[in-house]
Amino acid sequence: MSSRWGCRIGVAAGIWLGVCGAIPAYAQEDPLKAIPADECQKIATQLQGAIGIPMKAGEDDFSDINTGEDGRSCHITGNASDKTFANPDEVMDKMTKIFDGWFDDPERADSGPDGADKGLTKGNRLAVLGVSWEPGPGVNCSDKAPLAACQILPQQKLWTATADIVEKAGK
Repeated sequence: MSSRWGCRIGVAAGIWLGVCGAIPAYAQEDPLKAIPADECQKIATQLQGAIGIPMKAGEDDFSDINTGEDGRSCHITGNASDKTFANPDEVMDKMTKIFDGWFDDPERADSGPDGADKGLTKGNRLAVLGVSWEPGPGVNCSDKAPLAACQILPQQKLWTATADIVEKAGK
């Protein structure tokens, strides 16, 4: 008799935990995941060739500010000085060329004198690209004026380029 009660208590506890969320009824997949590591590295190599900045590929947390979805991304980043880029748009144009067959996402585009962002889509994939600069080592600019007002040679700028590439789950 006591074993019947023990069994009933165990079943009741299992149902209660499942309803209250302590035991997930099913595993949820992150809405965003990084593309495979070999593809990530290939894109990093292509970006490095396109812009002449050493790029490093890895995986990192990613939040899509347009949709609020979170997950992991293929995160590619690099920085360098001694470059003669006229402006961030020049770098962005070179980066974008390696994403042949991808489509512009105008909601993710922004450009200014000290930075540019761009979004590209292809099927269930999203690429978010960014380029910015700041004064390089030994360069002094006023912190009271916009960065773009800092009159320095292009070679004195420290350029940073990034790319985050994700796959949207279930799409």
